Amino acid sequence: MTARHAERGDAEIQEVLTLARRTAEAYVTAAGERARQIRAEARTRAGQIRQDARLDAEKIRAEAEESLADAQAAAVLTDRDAADRAAGTMRRAELVLADARVEAERIRADGRDRLDQLKQRARHRYEDAVGSFPTRRLALEEQVRALEMFDAYCRQQLISSIQRQLTMLWNGSLEAGLPPEPATSPVMAGRSA
Repeated sequence: MTARHAERGDAEIQEVLTLARRTAEAYVTAAGERARQIRAEARTRAGQIRQDARLDAEKIRAEAEESLADAQAAAVLTDRDAADRAAGTMRRAELVLADARVEAERIRADGRDRLDQLKQRARHRYEDAVGSFPTRRLALEEQVRALEMFDAYCRQQLISSIQRQLTMLWNGSLEAGLPPEPATSPVMAGRSA
């Protein structure tokens, strides 16, 4: 193996290491951005649900108050008939108001449930997006360590081979035979196992 091949091998290894690091950093950056988007969407949707619930409750309350006002105006017009009508209208108004309160509470509870669901979905999305990155990062770091070990091993084998050939050359035994086969890389041996 020539020095030029060794340099080319070193450059390729460095390119692979750089690409692996950049890929890992890109994944981490993209996951963080996606998590921020999910949180923002959940907050926006929760705010809209709360606003809709408030508007519905106010509308129902206004209708109940309007019904009550109508009943009171009718009561002023006639005594007995107005009293009977007012009592009936008051009962209806109370029922409407009670229904409105129940409906408002249901809407609030539904809004809280939706908010909790959105928060939980956002949390799950965030965990799905970001949760696997530590595992991926560890795997990439392990690959980087393996490549670094392989690089060191290749360098050592190259140096040993060159030293053997130089020794053989100095001793005049270059033609006496080929150098022995290099030992198997510990990195490559670990992968085949």
